Amino acid sequence: MITDKYLYFRNITDQDADDDSAASISLPVRNITGMTPTSATALTIFFKSINNQFGDSNDDDIVNDSVIINFTAGKGKQVMQAITAAINAGKLNTDGRIVVADDVTTNLANATIDAVTLNSHITSCGAISVIDAFSATA
Repeated sequence: MITDKYLYFRNITDQDADDDSAASISLPVRNITGMTPTSATALTIFFKSINNQFGDSNDDDIVNDSVIINFTAGKGKQVMQAITAAINAGKLNTDGRIVVADDVTTNLANATIDAVTLNSHITSCGAISVIDAFSATA
């Protein structure tokens, strides 16, 4: 039985090009460290780093990965509420995944499909930023 929830993001339009974490990523909800509108049309969701732990860098900074979600101007609050409601919903999909923004419009068979978003105010997935692993420090 799936008990963990994951947020899924993909920022490419052709599924054939989905080949790294800069194109798509599924992150555990438990690793969210915050989310905030970073402009009138963008929301940044921060996550605990996939490749690093606190204290891995030379200056012991706390390192976060992030995903930017683009939305209709002025609708940041509604987007944050939709994401929060999906996380808090009691019902899980069979795989525990919550699709926040999937920009794919061409599938592997080269057929045209609709992009998928959690909320009608989400317009696309922006940059997915995963910090490279720091080398071990002595």
